[in-house]
Amino acid sequence: MTVDLLLARARRLWVELAGVPRTFPIRGTDVAVPAESLICPSGWIGIVALGGVAISTVPTEGLEAVVREAARRFPRRSADRP
Repeated sequence: MTVDLLLARARRLWVELAGVPRTFPIRGTDVAVPAESLICPSGWIGIVALGGVAISTVPTEGLEAVVREAARRFPRRSADRP
């Protein structure tokens, strides 16, 4: 139970830093184009994976589909591994 609470708190923090009203998906990766994100430097793609799922921020709408497709092809079991 403690791990679940810690994971939920960590996910809330990263969603807040993403700068968009999102939640971590149940599976896979959610991709957003925020006006400003604190996940990574401006102009970069940021990806945070926790508990086998991920959120991602991209700097332009043109990259949203590219990152979504790349994330779809990424093996789910390795989403938390460096």
